Order: sequence, then C-alpha cells, then structure tokens
Amino acid sequence: MRYFALLAALTLAGCAAPSSHVASSSSVKPATDDQVRACTYLDDIVGTSAWYGAFASQGSENARQEALIRAEKVGATHIVWASPTALYGSTSVSGKAYRCP
Repeated sequence: MRYFALLAALTLAGCAAPSSHVASSSSVKPATDDQVRACTYLDDIVGTSAWYGAFASQGSENARQEALIRAEKVGATHIVWASPTALYGSTSVSGKAYRCP
C-alpha cells in the first residue's frame, strides 16, 4: 500500500513540473504600454496550457513561456502582458508583441 501511495505522489509531482518542451526565452522582455510607445506593434500573442485549477500557477507559467516563444518567432523584442485567464480545461495568457529599437 505504501508503494502505491509513493508512486501516486511521484506521478502527481511529475505532472506539476514545467513542460520540458517549453524553453525559456530571454530575448523578449516584458514591458508596459508607456515603454513601447516608440516601438512597432507586431501582433497579438497567446499562449495556452492544459494546467488549470490547483495547477493554474504552473499552467500560467507554461502558457507565458509558450507566448514568449511565439513572440520571438514574429521578431518581437518586447511584450505587454494582459491578465492570465484560468478557465475550466486550460490556462491562457495573452499580450501584444512589439519590436523596439
């Protein structure tokens, strides 16, 4: 019985860990609306994660990393974040991507 409890605990801990396929992006920086006034708007960016509810914090981080990668792909240097959204079934973040001089 202890073996199954330990196995269940390790499985849940592994599920809460960040996705290994989502790499951190250091080239896209968070900014405010004031900081991007002189920048070129590129696109609205959205990132999503299947983690929600008790795991919404990790889901938000996974979604944010996905959005940063998408912003980087469109050539953004900065992103202005909107509030994260945790719904039943997923967590998502969105922002506006800009290229600044």
